[in-house]
Amino acid sequence: LFSGNANRTSADYVLTGLSASWNSDSVAAIYLKTGADTTNKDDGQITLHTQTSGTNSLTERLRIDSAGRVIVGNGTHAGGAALVVLGTSSTPNTYSCAAFGRVGSNPTSGTSLAQLRFNGGSGAANRAAEIQVKAAGNWTEGSDQPSEMSFHVTADGASSVTERLRIKESGEIWIPGDNQQLKLGAG
Repeated sequence: LFSGNANRTSADYVLTGLSASWNSDSVAAIYLKTGADTTNKDDGQITLHTQTSGTNSLTERLRIDSAGRVIVGNGTHAGGAALVVLGTSSTPNTYSCAAFGRVGSNPTSGTSLAQLRFNGGSGAANRAAEIQVKAAGNWTEGSDQPSEMSFHVTADGASSVTERLRIKESGEIWIPGDNQQLKLGAG
């Protein structure tokens, strides 16, 4: 068991941590810090830091705050999201960016590349909606990556999602309907 105990009076103050150095240069650290409640002193947070080559200083990369929010980037967040991705001057992009990808050989037509699912219920396993991205043809890495994005929702009285809209690799928008599809052309 690794523990630390300190009587600190300010928020965001290091109570204990784990630090790593390479040739006496601090390159990574995990800090266990005080939270915002300086009266009761009963909340905390965890921060992870790394050093970019040539900077000679650690930069916060990830924080789990006392509300349980996971904040990627450098900073805090007061909103209600459980996962926050920030874009700052110390992140790879100055704008918020999250990447979802499939790693492996060139995908073939119909291969799922990524899915974003929205679930609910007691075990959060009941799917309400999802966004799917699939290969729309066989890929040739670096020169040909046809893809399509589809949006699915669960209808009233149903327990599984149904496709409601698709953006094709050509830019066409398909809206499925009863025995027909509405196709809107691109360009």
